[in-house]
Amino acid sequence: MDFWCDPVWLFLCSDRAFAIDSSANHSCICLDSPLSLLRDDQSGSFVMFGGIDSSYYSGNLNWIPLSNETYWQITMDSITMNGETIACSGGCQAIIDTGTSLLVGPSTGISNIESYIGADNGTISCSATSSLPNIVFTINGIEFPVPASAYIIDSSGSCFSGFEGIPTSYGQQWILGDVFIRQYYVVFDRANNQISCSAKHSLPDIIFTINGIKFPLPATTYIHQLCQANYGTVLQECKEYCTPHKTET
Repeated sequence: MDFWCDPVWLFLCSDRAFAIDSSANHSCICLDSPLSLLRDDQSGSFVMFGGIDSSYYSGNLNWIPLSNETYWQITMDSITMNGETIACSGGCQAIIDTGTSLLVGPSTGISNIESYIGADNGTISCSATSSLPNIVFTINGIEFPVPASAYIIDSSGSCFSGFEGIPTSYGQQWILGDVFIRQYYVVFDRANNQISCSAKHSLPDIIFTINGIKFPLPATTYIHQLCQANYGTVLQECKEYCTPHKTET
């Protein structure tokens, strides 16, 4: 039986797009066309094999060449917060990994980040989400911000950071997992040995201006989570819930 493969664990074929390591005990379908991925906690996720759908992203596709063709490995320029370099000074290697949940890096770099955001052994106050800055990953000269609402994870009222350290003996490599990937429309292009991370299409904030002060309301607030679109189609079970009802007078 053939299986589709998580792109992170895939290895190069000589004449096809990708194939999995033979030690995995099963074969894998190879593609010559791009694989597109979009992950989103609110509206669901999708993966597209052999194509790119421009309706899911805005702006241009930001192509990043692979620095190592064995993995989806790229060269990262720096990691900053509020314009201050807090890790990856002078550049480092990173892997875009759909099989990793968090943002993983050398223990020294992760320690710097945790100290900067005020985390204590990974735990942090949930109220910090509203005041902490974006963490910015600069890759191939392009800045990719990840907001605090993404890198602080709320689990039933208890919050922890979305960062995980690994011993420096494993090297200085970073792994940009789901915390990063959920923010972008990601394309894995094995035929050209490149990867793209582009801004997702999103609904705008509604701005209420009161007494000269602007109060933004994000889409995650004014669209009920139950009624978010899934794979581009409103969920069947909440169509009725989402339909406006007229009040008869």
